[in-house]
Amino acid sequence: MGVQKNQKSDIPIIAIVGRPNVGKSTLYNRIIRQRVAIESDEPLTTRDRLTNDFFWRGQNYFLIDTAGLINPTDEILSESIKATELAIAEADLILFMVDFKDSMTDADMAIARRLKKGDKPIILVANKCDHQFTPADILKFKWAGFTDIILISAMFGKKVDELLDKIAEMAGKSSKAIKPKKADTFIPVAICGRPNVGKSTLINQIIGQDRMIVSSIPHTTRDSQDITFQYKSKNIRLVDTAGVSKKARMDRGSVESFAFLRSMQAIAKSEIVVYIFDADEKVSRLDLNTIGQAKNLGKSIIIAVNKTDLWGDAEKSRQQKIISLQKELNFASYLPVIFISAKEKTNLSGLLDLVLKIFVERSGAVDQEVVDKIFKDAKMFQASVHYFKKLKFEKTSPPVFTLATYENEKPHFSHLRFMENRIRAVYPFPATPIFIDWAKK
Repeated sequence: MGVQKNQKSDIPIIAIVGRPNVGKSTLYNRIIRQRVAIESDEPLTTRDRLTNDFFWRGQNYFLIDTAGLINPTDEILSESIKATELAIAEADLILFMVDFKDSMTDADMAIARRLKKGDKPIILVANKCDHQFTPADILKFKWAGFTDIILISAMFGKKVDELLDKIAEMAGKSSKAIKPKKADTFIPVAICGRPNVGKSTLINQIIGQDRMIVSSIPHTTRDSQDITFQYKSKNIRLVDTAGVSKKARMDRGSVESFAFLRSMQAIAKSEIVVYIFDADEKVSRLDLNTIGQAKNLGKSIIIAVNKTDLWGDAEKSRQQKIISLQKELNFASYLPVIFISAKEKTNLSGLLDLVLKIFVERSGAVDQEVVDKIFKDAKMFQASVHYFKKLKFEKTSPPVFTLATYENEKPHFSHLRFMENRIRAVYPFPATPIFIDWAKK
């Protein structure tokens, strides 16, 4: 398929590891100075591993937040452990987190034995040390066989700077000074859809490793995650969002409600949204609302129909699905539809090719002289828009036009739709909404 995974660079990789609910996500958020990992008193809130980078004393680092290491008791937990083990294998330095108040529990000791089997340097981080402590407090952790021990409070930021200095000392400097990232040089793509439509499977198949937890249980992905890879010499950043659920199901302040907001934020930060439908499911009101929000935000939208490998008569099912989508998504008839099977890796290259094509076309040049001719022909064709005075092209990505009217008359919605269709006849802008703003005086 031509996908190139990011090679391990000279930027040190730091993995936060520990049993559930010892504050790993709180420390992760504290270090990168964003609320990226979902924090909750509920154990196992982080079920996938999250990665981000941070800058400390002249050096860049990659930080990985992992699911709690325990003995898996169900499908999701088992996959979480696999993702955590992969993070440990990738890491240059491990932050082994425990709860200061609990000392070293049996679960902590079991994890310690697993970590010591490897050859990675380890810093034991005793979290939730919210009061003044003495050197004697460290002794209860030294008997576990660790020499590098730091007591912190991730919640209040206590001794976190000291921990970062220790990371810099133990991880070492890379071969060249790496400065903080400048402007983004990738294509940001949000992967959206209802729970269990195959979003994580799609990303795993594209990048070629089990980065995302894949399960038949809905809501497996509750955090949104950025994964950057290269395809045909272009850098693409995929964000697998939490499945968007009915708001009525979410309690205020719950993990799911925060994940829903995270999905909306991921759409807002993207330029292209790949919205996935299950091949055998109908379009729901929630799908329409989410696609409508993406449209209003100016995002290019690709409709990807997944799980087509389950169809018997594929061609007949394909035609029926196209008719159904055209009917349900009539407010955005310009959206392209592509049929894939993430599980069987069917047409994934076609999907990525479409992403690259749309990214280029959403920024395509528009000639004002051509716009003037479109406008003139439209007025000759449709007498009802006689009050339209001037159509001016403003910008691309997404394309924006301004419309002036005689006597400051507000344009009718149907007339704006007519003008949009006339523009698309010359400049199709597939997948991308066209905005025509009224230049009200």
